[in-house]
Amino acid sequence: MKHIFDFLRKISGGTLTQKQVNAANQVIATATDATVADMLGIAIDQMVVSLFGVDLICGFEGKRLTAYDDGVGVWTIGFGTTVYPNGMKVKKGDTCTEAQAKAYMAHDLKKFET
Repeated sequence: MKHIFDFLRKISGGTLTQKQVNAANQVIATATDATVADMLGIAIDQMVVSLFGVDLICGFEGKRLTAYDDGVGVWTIGFGTTVYPNGMKVKKGDTCTEAQAKAYMAHDLKKFET
């Protein structure tokens, strides 16, 4: 939220009145992501995770290049992939390279990009 208020201060000449802060809080509390994006002139539907972003996320995740049971009977590989980009489920005995694991992660992230 700090970024939003920094932006609002910038376009209003440097300061906001309490009335403006209250109005902004109300808009933020009730607006959808698309509404806010439209007000700010950005296209959220065009945002994608960059290769740097995929590498960053992978750096926070555990990596296993051999499929493993995640503890509740779901076979997982790489950085948390359970279904390959081709729609096939990960199964016992599957292996992958680190490059494939990152590609699977990039594919998995697509559902969050929208």
